[in-house]
Order: sequence, then C-alpha cells, then structure tokens
Amino acid sequence: EFAGDDKESSDAFLLVREALGLLLQASGRRNDIGIGRKIHQLVSGSTRFRNDDVLCTRIIIMYAMCGSPDDSRSVFDPF
Repeated sequence: EFAGDDKESSDAFLLVREALGLLLQASGRRNDIGIGRKIHQLVSGSTRFRNDDVLCTRIIIMYAMCGSPDDSRSVFDPF
C-alpha cells in the first residue's frame, strides 16, 4: 500500500497510522461516531492497518467514548 524503499514505506505507515489515531481520538472527544465509523471502515478495509493493535485499540476507545459498546465489539468481528 505504500510505495518506496522500506524506510520510506515504514515512515509513511507510521505517519498515516498516527494521523488516523488522532482523528479517532478527536471523533471520540467530539462524540462524532459518523466520522469514527468511516475511519473504522477505512482501517478494516486495509490489509496494512486492519490488524494494527494501536489503531484497533483507538477504534474501540472511540466507540466507547461515543457510548456504543456494540460498535466496540465489532472490531473483533472477522473481516
């Protein structure tokens, strides 16, 4: 999903992961489950991100902050 040499690809992955994590955090704080769900869909559709523990944890926290435990549980559903 990321082109370039290994270092460049790794740096891009870390930057995108951090940006997505910050967006999830902001979604939870604003109680904006709609944006959070869109990010969850993006993450779960990505072979690179779908098994990333950091992002999955942030998705769970975002849903919890939005008061949606059923959506939190959906993180564990098979893709």
